[in-house]
Amino acid sequence: MDAQRAFDSSQPREELFGMEMRIRSVGAALRFAESVLLAPGQRHARRNAWAAVCEDRRYAADRRHDAVAANGTTGTAGTAGARAVQR
Repeated sequence: MDAQRAFDSSQPREELFGMEMRIRSVGAALRFAESVLLAPGQRHARRNAWAAVCEDRRYAADRRHDAVAANGTTGTAGTAGARAVQR
């Protein structure tokens, strides 16, 4: 596409940029605008959520390890207690 065609205002914008998109309602237009504008924020939120999941898993593993160690030192719960903690 040459520079002159890019600045020609007589052509529809969709044709200039090769986008064949028809927005049929105001709601669809708003959803499209929201997805374009908020995409970086959603990506950031997903990264934060995944980091929280990983942290929760580490915390749970530490708790399981501590519970098994506590059962091993006291010897009162036996293997049934260790199995219940590992679930």
